[in-house]
Amino acid sequence: MEIIEMTCKNCGGKLTITKDSDQVICQHCGSEYLISFSENAISIKNLSEGIKGVQKSTDKTASELALKRIDNQLKTISQWIFKANAICGHFINPNIENYEFLSFSPIPWLKQIDYVIESEKSKIFKNKDYISKLEALRAECVKVIDTWKFLNKQYEYHRKIVSKL
Repeated sequence: MEIIEMTCKNCGGKLTITKDSDQVICQHCGSEYLISFSENAISIKNLSEGIKGVQKSTDKTASELALKRIDNQLKTISQWIFKANAICGHFINPNIENYEFLSFSPIPWLKQIDYVIESEKSKIFKNKDYISKLEALRAECVKVIDTWKFLNKQYEYHRKIVSKL
């Protein structure tokens, strides 16, 4: 078995490597190294550097997947918008597909829904079914706003991770 001696990059201590080694630990300082062999050369790389590279790659992949998930959730919000349009089409913009979701806020809808509810309640001949649908729509709107706010925060967080790497 051929033994090769190298020097630890951290402390200068002696490292003993064999041809079948893929990693080595310095007996003096405990530094761990990955070993790679080529035809005429041996290289050692600090194990923590290799792990950092893997971690960055894993973080980026996870964030890319999260951005896709967020996009799907935003599509669910657009479906809610079309549902809301069917109930109260006169105050929600039907051309929603042209909006950039993260720069577009659903919060004004809540005020508009409240306005329509109050105007319906003030009528002499009230349509109680319509008012009931509007009130249910209002409750859904509150949930959509909370989800939209959460998705905005998540989107920004994951976008920063993907753009850093």
